[in-house]
Amino acid sequence: MKKISLLLCALLGLAAASCQQTTGSGSDFPGFNAGGYGDFTEGSVPSRGSSHPFYGPGVDRSLFQPVYFDFDRFDIRPDQAPRVQDVAARMPRGATLIVAGHTDEIGTSEYNRVLGERRAQSVANELIRLGLSPANIQTVSFGEDVPAEPGNHALNRRAEFGVVR
Repeated sequence: MKKISLLLCALLGLAAASCQQTTGSGSDFPGFNAGGYGDFTEGSVPSRGSSHPFYGPGVDRSLFQPVYFDFDRFDIRPDQAPRVQDVAARMPRGATLIVAGHTDEIGTSEYNRVLGERRAQSVANELIRLGLSPANIQTVSFGEDVPAEPGNHALNRRAEFGVVR
């Protein structure tokens, strides 16, 4: 009987630990654990370096400024909201917008790829709320693979925009 009680206590403790509040916009992305660095895939995630089509000749990345994020967060900071509003206001009609999420190198590659996707999706959701068509928005995550400036954590925690005409 004592062993069963101990087992029940251990299981209840694990269940309670998995229900903790996370950082970011958890209501937008249920089940995302922004508080830890656990792997989300089996095995490793292949690198998405600067050879990805997002960095190719058919994508104009010069139109809009990046949106920067706080450490381990994917919610849009108030000081970055005007940049998202600028994209919504000046997005060329009929073009496709790619929102690329990036992270610093802290955490596993898998965790950073997921965090980068959450950042890209957070920006895309705000652009849709501001009137852009979801059919014209694509998201991609590079995680930690393409730093803006190696070693500069603040500049690497970002979402960038590419326009395909």
